Order: sequence, then C-alpha cells, then structure tokens
Amino acid sequence: MLFRFCGSDSEIDLDFADKEFLEYKWAELHDLPDKVVYFKQHVYQLVVLEFGPYIERIKKAGTT
Repeated sequence: MLFRFCGSDSEIDLDFADKEFLEYKWAELHDLPDKVVYFKQHVYQLVVLEFGPYIERIKKAGTT
C-alpha cells in the first residue's frame, strides 16, 4: 500500500518509546538502498522494485 504524506515536516515525530529511527531525510526512492544499513538493503531494494513504477507514474502525471 502506498501513501502520500501531505503534512509539513513539523508534523513528523520520531520521539516514541521503541525508536527505530533517530532522524529522517527526504530522498529519492532509487537512492534508498544505498542509504540504509547493509542488512536492510535487500528489503529496500524490494521496495524500490515494487513501488518504483507507481511513483514514476505519479511524477509523470504531475500529481506530486
């Protein structure tokens, strides 16, 4: 399932009990596998393969 975040950066709150992330950064989908720890790269490569075509269609339609 693909969601679009329409809020502002100030609405993103990573301060909760079971922290997986200390910070966030907006990035292009195809760059994600190189930005994560090595043992999660395969999962992010699968995300790119699965969601990449949908995101590209959205970009081309100009609805970002």
